[in-house]
This record gives sequence, structure tokens and C-alpha cells, in this order.
Amino acid sequence: MTKKRYFIPLSSLNLNGVFASESVSPHSFYEKRMFGMPYNTLTDDSGTLIQTENSVVVFSDYFDFSPSSGCAIFIGIYEDDLDPTFLVKDKETNIAYYFKSIYLRKGNFFVLFPNDDEKYLFIAMATPSTEVKTLNKYNVKYAFGNNKETDILYSLPKQPNLKKRTNFPILNLILDNNGVFFDKAFNHIKGFIYGFLCGSLGQKTDDEIELERTFQELHNLITGIKGKIEITQSFNLNDYDEFKNELGKSNSLFKLVFPNQQNFGYDNITVRLEELIKLQEKRFAELSRQKRHVEGLDKEEVKSIQKQIDELERRLYSIRGKEYELRERKKYLEENRPKRPKANSPEKAERERIDTEIEEIKSEISDLKPEKSDLEQQISYLRMDLQKFVTLGRTDFDNSVEEQYFRIAGYITDLSFWVSQNLSENKKGASYPQIDNVKFDIVKLTNHWQNPSNNYLDFIALFSSSSIDDLNDFDLSLYKLCTNILLSHSKTDENNLNAKATDLAIYLLDNFTKSELSKTENGLNVIRNLNNLIDYRSSRTSDYNFPDNQILISFICTIFKPNSIDEFTNLIHSNKVSCLDIAYSFWATFNGFANLPKNLTDIVLENGNEELLIYIDNYLFDNYLKNKNHTQHCIGKSGCEVLI
Repeated sequence: MTKKRYFIPLSSLNLNGVFASESVSPHSFYEKRMFGMPYNTLTDDSGTLIQTENSVVVFSDYFDFSPSSGCAIFIGIYEDDLDPTFLVKDKETNIAYYFKSIYLRKGNFFVLFPNDDEKYLFIAMATPSTEVKTLNKYNVKYAFGNNKETDILYSLPKQPNLKKRTNFPILNLILDNNGVFFDKAFNHIKGFIYGFLCGSLGQKTDDEIELERTFQELHNLITGIKGKIEITQSFNLNDYDEFKNELGKSNSLFKLVFPNQQNFGYDNITVRLEELIKLQEKRFAELSRQKRHVEGLDKEEVKSIQKQIDELERRLYSIRGKEYELRERKKYLEENRPKRPKANSPEKAERERIDTEIEEIKSEISDLKPEKSDLEQQISYLRMDLQKFVTLGRTDFDNSVEEQYFRIAGYITDLSFWVSQNLSENKKGASYPQIDNVKFDIVKLTNHWQNPSNNYLDFIALFSSSSIDDLNDFDLSLYKLCTNILLSHSKTDENNLNAKATDLAIYLLDNFTKSELSKTENGLNVIRNLNNLIDYRSSRTSDYNFPDNQILISFICTIFKPNSIDEFTNLIHSNKVSCLDIAYSFWATFNGFANLPKNLTDIVLENGNEELLIYIDNYLFDNYLKNKNHTQHCIGKSGCEVLI
């Protein structure tokens, strides 16, 4: 039996947000919950609105319409995957209204484009986007093939005329914001799950962490050496010793981590470094020669050279002026001499006189050329002498030195990228921790976001997994406390993140001080560090040292670097954070799943482990989305009364 399908009209500009958040939402949800892409103001060809603010309007078939921006597409979904409690049907038009977000998972939706060109354009634009992370999860990478069993992106069937809609009854139903804040709560819980699993699969050994750290240190050292030499204008072979030592350390770690990989990239850096040192020696030898040369010359010599140039230029100017006058006189005579005069006529005599004068002018011009050329050459030589005083500090080796610095930095970047990619590749197919006993109270979290409170709330129902169970009691309690704080104060407005970091530190300190944790020795250390952090952020102290506790340092790195996963990763690596599952669960909880970049989630979504993806979806749908009814009372203009 064919399953009942519904079609959701959508602007193609909103499709990136669909694959970033794995959901389609009522229009009013986007701005309130602050994630997703609200480019979905839709009208039919007559300009009639075909959406409501508080529901997703679904149709029994596709039709012609024109979004205000982007091209017209449809999301196809199956009625069996919709919660009937939230579905209001209009039997007269066969249109339905769905009063919550539609969460997507593999097998329960497809996308219709008006033509193949628009489909391919979307893929081309979406693939490089860091936020559009789920394309391969839904086999979109096969969209260019003919395998329609795995291709969720179809073009509309070819037919002369698409169906048109002329009557769209708008049910102006009134409901509260429960669904909006349920979305927000689910987004941040989902962020925790993906962050925890990404960190678990990306867990690195001490050698792997230290190897990645050496690349940042090598960048810092080579940049520091370059800056020091430029500022001091002095060079010593010992300047490069620290860089050489760090390079040797990095090479040794590389061999431990990748024992079967030959000396990848390090030889290139060594060769360039030796060439750089040779060039620096030559450059500073030339600078020294320049300095001795200039110091040996009298300043009066500069004045004398300039005076000679000025005098020669005046003479050259005079000669050029005379030459110009002669040429103009010659030109005038040629233009005004008589044309073919008769023999023995006055015109004939005048022509001969003019021809004689022209020849004299030619001879005079010819006589001027050697003197003119000699003056130009003298001036040129004098200018070259003068230039020696102007170019002090520049040598023929400067560009080559810059090129060697550039190449060394490039090789370090290539090495860092290769190591990062291959460490991630080695994790593919690795076992992952079970998360069945990690559960959150989504109703409680939804209510908190609907009615925010500064009171500390515990949203954790169960908190057990293989790596979590390895934590001692203190760290486990601190992990729960930090997770709850990030869930209740997650990212909402990027304009106040700097101030929010201090507020979160204060909030953690206040609630930590009230807990039993504060009475232990470890607890006193946490309190001291948080007080020092708050003083540092408030400019009351100039120094701050990151703590030793892995939980606390992960929390602090999250609130310091919430906007960039790369900056966050560099910060936790520089502080030798080894519990990556905890660190990334914090960062992903604060940002929410929709805002996670693919360079974090690829280790899960690009893992090639179909079982893992199914496991995550089953966990999320079974624990948070299945039969999660929220009692809301809605009254429509049509008079229908619906209990949602």
C-alpha cells in the first residue's frame, strides 16, 4: 500500500538550514529560537500567501508558486512520520497544518527541485558550507547518479503544466511558544550528544595531542624568529636552535604516531631552513658592507653628486629646448616652401634658400646628439651613485629570504593538515560509547527556556556511559553541573558573548560554592581558580593560569572560544586537554546541533558507520521526539477546536 505523502513548499535558500538542523519549522519559530534560516516567505503565482506563521502548511500535491527569493522547491514527507496530535486537516482543500517542527531522518523525506540544474546548483553551493553537514548522511552525494533508491533529491516529473492552487484557507490558530522552546531544548541536547560522540571518536593519545601541539609551536617559533631579526636587524646562527629542537621533537612524535609513514614533509622543512640560514648570512654580510660604505663617505659627497646632477640636467634641458626649436623651424620651412617653382623665378630662389637652411638645421641637430647623449649618461651614473645612499637596508637576497619563510610556514601547515586528517581517518570504524543511559529531561528544559530563571536546575535524568563512568565522584558532579549551566545559558546572541563568558564563570562559581563539592580540597582549588578568572576578566588582575582539572578547563575553553571550533580546538590542545568527549560536549551543548560545523561532526557523519548513524537517530527520536505531546489549546477561524 502506498504511503500518504505531503508536500511542503520551500524556498531553495532555506534548504541549507534544513540540512544543518535536520528539520523544517513553522515560519515564526526561526527568529524566536535563533537557529535555522527563515527565508521562507512564500506566495503562489497570484501573490497569495501560502503559509501561516505558527504552522507548517502541507499540501497533497506540488504546484506552481514563487518564493520572494530563491527558487521554488518541495520537501516531500510521509504522513506516518507526522505526529497526528499536531496535525490539522482541511477536508475541503486537502491541505493540512502541522503545529510543530518536522524532524527529518533517513528514509522519511525527499526533496523535489523544478529541474536538474537547480538541484546541482544547490549541491555545488551547499557542499563547501561548514554548517551544511548532513548531505552525505542522506546520500546526497549520489544525487548525480541514477540510483533513485538512495537519492533523496529528485527533479519534478516532466509534464506540460504543473497544477495550480487558487484557494489557500489560512487558519490563524493561536498557540503558545512551547513548540519553539522545545526545538531549542532539543537542539542543545542533540548538540551535547554529537559533541560527546565526536569527542569520543576523536579521542587522542598523549603523543597524538603533543604532535598536533608541535605544529602550532613551530608556527609561533618561525614567526617569532622572523620578527626578532627584522626588529633587531641582527642575525645569529643560534636564533634557529629552538626551532630546530622543536622540529626534531615533532619528527620523533610523528614517527611514533605514524610508524609506517616515511619522513613526511620534515625533510622539506629542513632543506628550506638550511637555505634560509645561508641566505640570511649573505643578506647580513651585504648589509654590513653597505653600512661600512656609507659610514666611510662624507655627507658633502652626496651634496656634490646632487649638484652635478642639477647642473647637467639644466644643460640637457637647454639642448633639448634648442633641438625642439630647430625641429619646429625645419617643419615650418618644409610646410611653407614653394611647390614646383618655375626656373629663374623668385619662388625658385626662395625654395633653394629654404632647402639650404633646412640642411643647416639638420646638421645642427646632429651636432647636438652626442652632447645630449653624454649628458644623459653622466646623469644616469650620478643617480646610481646617489641611489647607494637611498637603498641602505635593501639587498638582492630579501625576496629569497621571504620566500623561504613562506615555504617553511606552508610545509608546517601541510603537515598539520595531513596529521589531522589521518588521525580522524584512523578513527573511522572505531567503537563508540553507548549513550542509552545519557538522558535529559527535555520537558523541564523546554519549560526553562519558555520561562527563563536564574535558579539552578538539573536537567539530567541519567548520566552513564563508559567514559563517564571512569570519572571520579568529584569530576562527575562537576561535569553534570557545567552541563546544566550550559544547557540553561546556551548561546543566544553573538553580540554579548564576551560579557556572557564572565557571567557564566560567575554563575558556575555561585552554584559550585553552594554545592557539597566546594568543601573538598579539589573544590577549594576550583573556587580559587574561578575567582582568579573573574578578577582577570574584570581587569582586576593581569595574570590568569588555566586550571589542572580537565572538566573545569574544558568549560573555560568553551566560554572563551564559543564561535570557532578551530580556535577552541587550538586552546584545548595548548592546555593539554585529554578528555575530548567532555570538552566537545560542552562546546556543542553551548552552540546547539544546528550551529555545529562539519569539521567537528565529520568524524561521526562521515564515519561510514551506518550503524552509528541509526543508533544516534534512534536514541534521539525514541527519547525526545516520539509521543512527546504538549498540551496546547488552539482555536481556528474555521471554528475547529483542536487539542494539541
